[in-house]
Formats: sequence, C-alpha cells, structure tokens
Amino acid sequence: MGSQCSRRPVLFASIATVQYLFANSVGSLALQADCISMAVDAHSLLGNLFAYCYPEDSRRKRRVELGMSGISHGLLLGFTIQFVLGAISDSQVTHGDASEHERNHMGWVVSFPFYSGFVSFSFHWKRRRDKEEVPPKTSTPAA
Repeated sequence: MGSQCSRRPVLFASIATVQYLFANSVGSLALQADCISMAVDAHSLLGNLFAYCYPEDSRRKRRVELGMSGISHGLLLGFTIQFVLGAISDSQVTHGDASEHERNHMGWVVSFPFYSGFVSFSFHWKRRRDKEEVPPKTSTPAA
C-alpha cells in the first residue's frame, strides 16, 4: 500500500498541472479553476497520507487531519472567490479577434479528456494483463 499511496498525490498533481497548461493555452477560466481545485486536493491527500503515519488514537493525527481539512477549505474558498471575480471581469470585456483565436484551440480542451481516458485505460489494461500472466506461487511441503 505504501508505494501506491505515495504515488497518488504525485500523479494527481501531474494530471492537474498538464490540464492547467492546456486550460491556460486556450484561456478557459472554468478549466483553470477545476485544475486549481485538483491541485488543492492533491495537497490535501499528501497531508492526509502524512497523518496516516500517526497511530490511530493519536491526538496529533487528528490535529493534522483537521488542519489539512481547514487549509484545503480555505484554499478552495479563496481560489473560488478569485475565479468568480475573474469571470465577472472577463464577462464584461469584449475580446474581438482574440476570442476567435481561442475558439480555434477549443479542440485541445475537448480532446484532452479522451486522451487521458485512453492512457488510463491502457495502463489499467496492461496492469491487469500482467497480473494474469504471473504464475501462481506453489507451496512446498514442510519437511
């Protein structure tokens, strides 16, 4: 469980970063907000994995869990307010030719989830196939 759990925040943050780069390149404020939310979730997951190291009945474990929850909620609230204010100001500006340029890149935003799903499915299929190919362990009788 250890190595799989430690990889999750890294993979989650990597996906959020790549998705944010695509969102930024096409100027999608909604997708940027979603990516920031995913990055906050990755941070929260990392903190909760740190809390997992403490004994179950430990006061320190509860403090770390509640602290990470508070930090996550505060960050999400702050980023949400920031993006709402950005969306309001963006909605009141006419773009002219710039919006036409952004619409031409919308295919990247639409195709990225399909590409991500294909990559995820490929890894899952390979991992499942590798598990099926492993011969079962045979036990030797005790002498």
